[in-house]
Amino acid sequence: MKFQYKEDHPFEYRKKEGEKIRKKYPDRVPVIVEKAPKARVPDLDKRKYLVPSDLTVGQFYFLIRKRIHLRPEDALFFFVNNTIPPTSATMGQLYEDNHEEDSAQECYVMASCFPPREEHSGSSKWGTPSGSLAKGPKILHQYYHL
Repeated sequence: MKFQYKEDHPFEYRKKEGEKIRKKYPDRVPVIVEKAPKARVPDLDKRKYLVPSDLTVGQFYFLIRKRIHLRPEDALFFFVNNTIPPTSATMGQLYEDNHEEDSAQECYVMASCFPPREEHSGSSKWGTPSGSLAKGPKILHQYYHL
């Protein structure tokens, strides 16, 4: 998968920025999220996120779904190195397993969405999380600080 972020920013810039962020915030990981080329996902307002290492992929799904105002019946998929990560994995584990081998220090996530086959008027039975994650992200160094 090709990432526009990689094409827009040379390797040296990405490496320097990633190292600076990791040094300043060792308990967080930089994640780049982009929409898959043919995905029917609404555009993300930001593509760079700085997330806690212990945040699970499932929690990250929730945060991204909330940011793009995705309906509960729409399916959202993340691809990291062409595989769907387990929702129970932490973002720290995902980062360690998948950040760029060339030391750019960022983890790249491709988002794709598929609407349901038929519309229904049922309501979602799932609740929303409480605590600091429910309050939303804070902007920090052009990354969304979650």
